[in-house]
Amino acid sequence: MTNWTRVAMLMAAVLVVGFSASVWAQDAKPADARPADAKPAAAIDDKQFMMDAASSGMKEVMIGQLALRQSENQDVKKFAQRLVDDHTKANMELMTLAGAKNVTLPRMLNEQHQAMVQRISQAKGADFDRTFLTHMVDSHKEGVAKFEAQAQGGKDADVKAFAAKNLPTLKEHLQMAQRLAGQGGAGTGANPANPGNK
Repeated sequence: MTNWTRVAMLMAAVLVVGFSASVWAQDAKPADARPADAKPAAAIDDKQFMMDAASSGMKEVMIGQLALRQSENQDVKKFAQRLVDDHTKANMELMTLAGAKNVTLPRMLNEQHQAMVQRISQAKGADFDRTFLTHMVDSHKEGVAKFEAQAQGGKDADVKAFAAKNLPTLKEHLQMAQRLAGQGGAGTGANPANPGNK
């Protein structure tokens, strides 16, 4: 074997070892490595909860005000007033929280909530009450689920506390709506201002 052959074989061996070391180093990097400036997903989740809660809260107030004007049922009107009062209070608390967290909340309803308000506003008489109460049952089931998830799994302690504080009120609203709609609880004859045990 000539000297040139030996040199060529030695160089090939060095290249193979270097390439293998490079591949091993790349494979050894953590699978979830992120850029240094990447934002944690949890912060976005907390912010999204606040944005959704703001639009939903405004929607509940607007639909409650519709019921106060358009319903002819006094129990429905009492429930509507309770919705307006409770959600207005929660909306103010959320605005204060958002200011502390430097989160800009929406000033208008999102498209989905706008469509809901528009649909309910077009109903009249007994049909209005049915449409209103059906929406309130569905809306508060969804709200309870979202607030429970945030209260249990949120990362920001203050946002979690806001969700936990308002969760019992949402559950109470749900129970009241179910009773008025005859879909659960003590039945249609219950007084919505006195929902009983939660």
